[in-house]
Amino acid sequence: MDMFKSPQPNIIESDEGFSIRVVGAGKYGIIYREGDLAIKVLSDAAIIPIGYIIYKNSIKEWAPPASGNIISEQTRKRIIDNLSRAFLFQGYQIEVDETHEFSDYWLHRLQNLNE
Repeated sequence: MDMFKSPQPNIIESDEGFSIRVVGAGKYGIIYREGDLAIKVLSDAAIIPIGYIIYKNSIKEWAPPASGNIISEQTRKRIIDNLSRAFLFQGYQIEVDETHEFSDYWLHRLQNLNE
């Protein structure tokens, strides 16, 4: 059984070793951390019961210092599943957008973890 806690309204932590932090109510992304790895998954806020729209094609590469480590399709599916379970803990669903494409230039700019 999944065990989650929410130490702050925008943070969800799992006992499985991953956490998420919603940035700017989801409009500026969701920072997903798994051990020492992190990625900003691009997202948009949505109307309840859908809490967030997750852009699948933004899940490509871990953030620095692990940049260059391309995320496999299997890992991408695990990240999306983990996001879904974490948000369900908060009473939200996610919708996965598989159509939106991002150029590498914009993807790297938008995924800056410090913004």
